[in-house]
Amino acid sequence: SKLIKRRIPALADACSVVGSPQIRSQGTLGGNIANASPAADSVPVMVLLDGKLTIASVRGTREILITELLTGPGKNNLAADELITEIILTPFKNSVNGFHKLGRRNALAISRISGCLEVALNADKITTARVALGSVGPNPFRAAPLEELLTGRQFSQELAEEFIAKTCSYVGERLGARASAIYKKEAIAGVMRSAWQKVAERRSG
Repeated sequence: SKLIKRRIPALADACSVVGSPQIRSQGTLGGNIANASPAADSVPVMVLLDGKLTIASVRGTREILITELLTGPGKNNLAADELITEIILTPFKNSVNGFHKLGRRNALAISRISGCLEVALNADKITTARVALGSVGPNPFRAAPLEELLTGRQFSQELAEEFIAKTCSYVGERLGARASAIYKKEAIAGVMRSAWQKVAERRSG
């Protein structure tokens, strides 16, 4: 979609690395959400953009945030007769966003860790920022301390390095003593560096 590539290129980034061409042709964003995988590729971006869902059943409709729908690995609070009918995403005005994931191989790879960010800019100043991570917890989530670090700062390579270092520390704290913590707190550096680079290129492009 030209609209997605223009307004939410991070979502195009994420969808382009889902499974195989066959899965990408038949799968849906609603299915990726309802599956509730901690490693879902598209979900971190939709969480990043404050994704809200319209859910319908014979009883009517309700709206819920994606973060409220997901209740753990493979778990959601959809009733058996409910269907996701609409996904509402709200990118910031004058914003740029990007997503990157790390898998064990280049195709058909389940995400080992993923990250995305969005920054709204006024000249070189970041007026607002959002950061979301995947495969770091039971479900993708927003990382408030990282957003606070970026907000109000000048968009620069110096800030990028500070942001990446803080992300590594943050991921290590979130994972605690899990066996994957040592690997993931280092691996997230490359993931977020790539996501930052996409933002930088789209900002200048």
